[in-house]
Amino acid sequence: MAILTTSGRVGIARSMKEQKVFLAWGTGDSTWGTVPPTEGLLESTQLVHEVGRRLCESVEFCVPDEQGTIITPTGRFTHSDVPTNNLHFEVLFDFDDAEGQEIREFGLFANTVLIDGLPEGQKYFLPNEIQDIGSLLVVERVAPIYRQAMTREQENFVVSF
Repeated sequence: MAILTTSGRVGIARSMKEQKVFLAWGTGDSTWGTVPPTEGLLESTQLVHEVGRRLCESVEFCVPDEQGTIITPTGRFTHSDVPTNNLHFEVLFDFDDAEGQEIREFGLFANTVLIDGLPEGQKYFLPNEIQDIGSLLVVERVAPIYRQAMTREQENFVVSF
């Protein structure tokens, strides 16, 4: 049996850090209520109902740290200048991204292919601007978040490879 080594995990994280990764969000299924189901998430390849995705512009190595300033449901972390097997993905959605939508799901995607002819510098993409959704790395279902034009949603994910 072959074992994925620590240095191999760091190598995967290094490779992912160099890719364009997108955080997608969606409305999910309105029957989920406030406690969305978790069954079937491991086999997921896409969101149930994606409404858009934003390019992750901040992707940094990090390490677990009980006093860290990166706070996630699974713990605290601190950025690291030395490559590690942990990557912190941070996305700040704009005020009008998915305005009026009820968000119930998130997904980090690698290998996304956008359609040709989009404006240079565009960071937020609607489903009809995506040729290939790519590979779903992480999926999370949440209690509904009601998008209003008066707020900017900031999402943080730490992925360990």
